[in-house]
Amino acid sequence: MGDRILPYLFHYALTENGFSWVILSLFSKLSGENPIPKEHYGRFVHIISDWMNWFIKSKYIESDAYHDLID
Repeated sequence: MGDRILPYLFHYALTENGFSWVILSLFSKLSGENPIPKEHYGRFVHIISDWMNWFIKSKYIESDAYHDLID
């Protein structure tokens, strides 16, 4: 489900509820990735930026968040 839910979580964080530590930790657990360099640990804005850069470069950017959940 991780591959299908990640685009939805990014969409949800960007448009509905905003980012939180819980959402950011879910990204790592579901994707198996950690795009955060050590110098950004504990810096919320930097971590969001790292995850956004990762998402833009990933295969998930092409996904239709809602449509992919029901296919």
